[in-house]
Amino acid sequence: MNRYRAFTVIEVLVVIAIFAMVSGVTFSMFNGVRSIQSLDKDAENIAAYLNKARNQTVNSRNNSTYSIRFASTTVTLFTGSTFVQGSSTNSVYTLTPGVSLVSYIFNPATTTITFQKMTGKPSATGTIMYQLSNDASTTRSVIIHGSGLIETR
Repeated sequence: MNRYRAFTVIEVLVVIAIFAMVSGVTFSMFNGVRSIQSLDKDAENIAAYLNKARNQTVNSRNNSTYSIRFASTTVTLFTGSTFVQGSSTNSVYTLTPGVSLVSYIFNPATTTITFQKMTGKPSATGTIMYQLSNDASTTRSVIIHGSGLIETR
């Protein structure tokens, strides 16, 4: 008497269903981590842009001041204190898709920060807050202190 042992269709379907559930959970966790990493990267890059503007001003590069202008999806480093859209000297950083500017609170109210020669002090101090578009509870802040120190949280 020959008896062959094999898997039934139901056993195969159960294994496939378990594999699909584990894959789905892993994929969603990976996407969440990747989104948070994008938010962290954008906050660090914005802080780097602010520091670059400050350093170029303090070092009197091209005997000019440098400024940063904030918009909903971009941050622009430009020469001088007056923003000119499309200028060839502008350096534009575009936020990662899924990351957006939530708010900025500057004293005095403005969308542009200009740094002073010699001291590197900003024309305004305050906080810029970014968040994930699909998770409003996940935010990062970039803080500009009166001394010119830039901090991310």
